[in-house]
Amino acid sequence: MNKYKSRWWMEDKPHGAISIELKGLENVYNLQRTNQLRSIKHYGNRFYEAALSGNYVPTSTKSKLKSKNPLVINLIKNICDTMVGKITKASSKIVVLPKKNDPKAEREAKALEKWITGQWKELNVNEEMRDAWRLATITGNGFLIPYFDPSKGDTGELCVEPILPTEIFYPPEASLYGKPQTAYRIKTMDKFQLAAMYPEYEAEILGALGKKESYSNSAVIEEDVVQVRESWRLAGPDLPEGKYALTIDGATLEMDDYPYDYFPWVQLSYLKPPVGVWSMGIAELIRSVQIELNMLMLTVSENQRLMGRPKWFVPVGSHVPAHMFTNRIDIVEYTPTAGGAPTMQVGNPTPPEVYNQIDRLTQIAYQKVGLSIMSATSQKEPGLNSGVAIQSALDVESERFIELSQNFEEAKRQIALRLVDLAKRHYKKEDARILKVVEKDSFEAIAWNDLMTDDDNHMIDMQTSSSLPDTKAGKMQFALDLVQLGVISDPIQLADILEFPGQEKIYESVLGDRKLAKDYILRLTNEDEEYVSPDPLENHEIIYGVIAAYYKSQRFSNLSEEVKGNLRRHLEERLSIIKTMEEEAKQQALALAAAMPQPAPGPAMPGALPTAAPTAQPMPGIIPE
Repeated sequence: MNKYKSRWWMEDKPHGAISIELKGLENVYNLQRTNQLRSIKHYGNRFYEAALSGNYVPTSTKSKLKSKNPLVINLIKNICDTMVGKITKASSKIVVLPKKNDPKAEREAKALEKWITGQWKELNVNEEMRDAWRLATITGNGFLIPYFDPSKGDTGELCVEPILPTEIFYPPEASLYGKPQTAYRIKTMDKFQLAAMYPEYEAEILGALGKKESYSNSAVIEEDVVQVRESWRLAGPDLPEGKYALTIDGATLEMDDYPYDYFPWVQLSYLKPPVGVWSMGIAELIRSVQIELNMLMLTVSENQRLMGRPKWFVPVGSHVPAHMFTNRIDIVEYTPTAGGAPTMQVGNPTPPEVYNQIDRLTQIAYQKVGLSIMSATSQKEPGLNSGVAIQSALDVESERFIELSQNFEEAKRQIALRLVDLAKRHYKKEDARILKVVEKDSFEAIAWNDLMTDDDNHMIDMQTSSSLPDTKAGKMQFALDLVQLGVISDPIQLADILEFPGQEKIYESVLGDRKLAKDYILRLTNEDEEYVSPDPLENHEIIYGVIAAYYKSQRFSNLSEEVKGNLRRHLEERLSIIKTMEEEAKQQALALAAAMPQPAPGPAMPGALPTAAPTAQPMPGIIPE
């Protein structure tokens, strides 16, 4: 019998031990859940009752959250949205690098990279990551979970979706150093849907209690849902096979091994915490400033309402009736004076120091996060009058977000690793499911069974896909730099790059021949493909040089004799084409020289040397014999 009640993974039916464990965690996480829900409420400027569904939050906390007034000037939302756009706007791509230095590993890595790119677009991972990162900026933590849904399609499909941070629980003591071995997720599901998934436990599911506290006015919803608890214990020295359990009150629906050293979700932290796993978000970071700003704005509003309304003083002897005052005059008072014209007085509602304090608090909020008001409001700050000053301010601001960008890029890499791991777990090797990938201007079909390779052959990394300018002025300056460096001289080629700037486009335009040569190497070194002959219309000199360099490298010695023979044959055919082109160029030069009219010889000058017949010069770029 398990004498440690919290070690649920040692039991066959751990629903009781998990229930006891989570009852203890609900008190520990009460304050944190309240802060997370308050942050979500401040961001949206309204109370989200659905956010409390399925979470351990007392009713008293709910009433406190609902009683607060909405924000007059919502700095939290403005700053969070700016931060989301600033971090997620950087275009980056997944790059799969081969660990082995051979053409087959390079070809497999390229195919796997295309597969990840296709899955990324098909699952809308960028949009899902943006939503998860928005939660991370608000509450400090966002979660994105890739999973395999067997109910989709004929054989199941991969899926990616964000989950609320209020659904995740870590044991505090075990996660002190940021690497917990146990985690829980609590979510609310429809009873009938869950019973259809686990028909053998239909009676237990339909008879289970609903949510512990009523957060809705509808009793029907309360009866038709049930709290589902997912529990994970990572593989380690004490439990090499790991454990996963899916439980409800009174039943263990699923219990299986989990031989992995990571949880199924990817956690996006706004800033890595020094202790534990939970980070602080922007809403909590600037909450004190936001509260002070709210109080000042309420004061200004009250002063304007009381003191900002004009008051008319009318002498009784003026004989001016009240109905003569139009345009919604607020206050009219008659003074016991003999006569005279009516006068109006307006008080000073709010001193200027209050408005200065409001501006000062706004600047403090942006400074605490590291943003400039120029980024959040699209307005130039006072004192920044030159382009150099503005760019310097943006550079200083960008340095504050290096860690945030690194956290976001690492999360993208982890999602790619999870997708590949899920596909290898649930897709069979003979599974020939096709994924259509956008490749340049066409679709390319990739079969999964062509990607099932050894894990040690590849590593997944991140790379910025394009750091090129996207404004008109930036594009023109970039074009001038390319021309001055001598990279591009053809006007048509330059216009093509300016129309669709990007690393892939420049690589194709400037280094397309070298890329074609590498493709030839991959095809010639693939023993499963037939021999490929050179195309007469290609740039043979550049392609010949790249393949010849590979022929002389150490990688060539590791190839089979058949592949070596194919490379030699290809080089010989390409060299023959080069010599034929050189000979044709010589003949054309001689024919051109012979067709040119020769001037009639005049009288020889005294002491003049005899002139020699012109010789044909080789064409530029042709290697002379």
